[in-house]
Amino acid sequence: MPINLKHILCAVVICLQVEAQSVPCKQMKTVQLIDSLRMGFASNNIVDIRRELVRRHPIVELTAAYDITKDEAQKEQVILVLSEIKEPQVAGFMRSKLPNQETFEAYVIAAYPAESGDTLALFILNENLFDYPVPSFVKAQAIASFSKFYYWPAVNHLIDALTAPSGNMSDAALKALYVFYPKAKKGFTSPEDASVYFGKLHENK
Repeated sequence: MPINLKHILCAVVICLQVEAQSVPCKQMKTVQLIDSLRMGFASNNIVDIRRELVRRHPIVELTAAYDITKDEAQKEQVILVLSEIKEPQVAGFMRSKLPNQETFEAYVIAAYPAESGDTLALFILNENLFDYPVPSFVKAQAIASFSKFYYWPAVNHLIDALTAPSGNMSDAALKALYVFYPKAKKGFTSPEDASVYFGKLHENK
């Protein structure tokens, strides 16, 4: 009976899936954990796998895995792990990948160096702030980076964010604007009122 390579590969995949879902993360080798992320085997325990990889800090292996992974959803999983590892080596890697795109992955990549005041990352976050497919509380974190590093080009977007449907964004924007304009008046009748006020204040700066 001839050997069917396709059947063999399918059997290997099934074995890896079972292993990724049944073996405790701390008992798995680093390469197994990373393969579980980038080959899509970790749907049931993906959070535990990411947490274990963050604990181990295998930066070289993770960056290599990101570069060879084609599937966007799987690249996101790898980049999420890297985003939780606060090391200069990761910062350099993230900056080398800075994309001016409106994707979840692009947001995570830009947000990492932005947290340290990288001006290119702040520029990209500001350009795409309203278009990133991320929750409003996540965008609020980007807004905090703008004010932390006094990134003045973001002020117009902060004023626009005052009237955003999300309270997370509007509250973060107002807090950030008070950093740029510490003497601005307090208390507004509505988000629109605040937007008009800060708009005029910024025009007359």
